[in-house]
Amino acid sequence: NIEVLQRVLYQYPSSKFKMGIAISEPQIYYVYFGTDWGLQGEKLKKRIIEEVSRERDSMEMTKPDAIYTCKLGDGRLMAIVRESEVNVINSLQYLQSENRKVFPKISFVESAETALVNLVNANYYFDEQDITIIVYLGNEYSRLIFMQGHEIYNVSYIIGAGLDSENITHTIYSRILLEQDNLNLPQVQNIILTGEAYQVNLKDFLTDKLPDGIQIDYLQLPNVEVTDEEEIGNISKYSVALGSAWRTAVTKEKYLYDVDLLPQTFRESLKQFKLGLAGWLLLLTLPAIAFFSTVKILQQQEFL
Repeated sequence: NIEVLQRVLYQYPSSKFKMGIAISEPQIYYVYFGTDWGLQGEKLKKRIIEEVSRERDSMEMTKPDAIYTCKLGDGRLMAIVRESEVNVINSLQYLQSENRKVFPKISFVESAETALVNLVNANYYFDEQDITIIVYLGNEYSRLIFMQGHEIYNVSYIIGAGLDSENITHTIYSRILLEQDNLNLPQVQNIILTGEAYQVNLKDFLTDKLPDGIQIDYLQLPNVEVTDEEEIGNISKYSVALGSAWRTAVTKEKYLYDVDLLPQTFRESLKQFKLGLAGWLLLLTLPAIAFFSTVKILQQQEFL
């Protein structure tokens, strides 16, 4: 929210840090296709807009910069679509105008799910055929992300139940079984719990319900030293934010979904010509320089 952003802008020099933004539904949504129509790049994105606009009127105003595409493990095409403006950017622009703060560099806008996948890929190793489920339990909604090896296999439809929902543990368990059956997936090897899962003791619940042999645990980050077991829950709680922060800090990753849904209009606004203090002083002196140069030329011509 604006209050948190304001504290961050006041606490840290905005010009010295980069920002990654992760957004979730309803600001983004996922669509799937059985083909890419033999297209790539902008042509593929324009075809996706045409296909989806038949069902969603809001797609009429969608531009190619609001779409990211990738192939899934089963060969399907997945498109991540930004449906609206990015609220965080609007809030930052408002704070900048109110407080005259330097705007932090926004490196990218990605989805919350790809932020989680990138964080997991940076801290885990999976065999190529391993099936892993990332469970995200939020305050208002939950979601399952299926991976085969280090690649996204499927992102489930959003689960409209979160931390405060009654029997949320049963809801997550039932959804895992349903999704696994619908996707016709073999045995699951790993389940990684993120978000607020620690608060409802989801690990113990799923361990009792699911078959033996599945590695079930809260998110582990080997590169982050955690000595207090209670802090594991806090790490999982901020897993989406950590995923985006991790991506802004690293230069190269073997398995990385480089999603960038940053609006092109905003990107172009950052390239606008701007003058600093020295530039304005020079600009103001140009008329005087031109005047004295003209006088000097006329004086020289009189002596010729």
